[in-house]
Amino acid sequence: METNIVNKNAWHGYVKYAIFAAVLYSMVAYVFFKYADFENLWVLYVANFVFGFSVFWYCWRRRVVIASSASKVGAGVLVTLCGIGISCIIMVVFLVVMRYSLTNAPASVVVDSKNGLIYIILVNAVLVNFFCGSFISLLIGFDVQRINKKKNQEVINQ
Repeated sequence: METNIVNKNAWHGYVKYAIFAAVLYSMVAYVFFKYADFENLWVLYVANFVFGFSVFWYCWRRRVVIASSASKVGAGVLVTLCGIGISCIIMVVFLVVMRYSLTNAPASVVVDSKNGLIYIILVNAVLVNFFCGSFISLLIGFDVQRINKKKNQEVINQ
């Protein structure tokens, strides 16, 4: 059964996995907020890895239902975009409610009331998550198609 990526039932799955990805990203990013030190910036990249893994999990689970590779990539990118929107909302709430400021920041960081923390968090949440989720969607979408073609050729040859 092939699923259209704009189907109402498909959007339920996109949003469900996007919320899952955003919550996982936010849980790991909370560790960075707790210490809010420039030396702990690597924690945000761990959060990006967790976000990417959740997009991978979605694409891997949906590999059988969605037939064309373009639809698989499109579905993964939609989950990524929805997850980015939700994670940005969560990050803004964290920044407003928790009132943390970045310590040990270099001079090149944009100076604002939080010493560049808003800029670093939002750029990380938008750009790095977009590239990570899109890259994983491309890999899974086209690699699964290659594996399926190879299996079909083996069945025909037998």
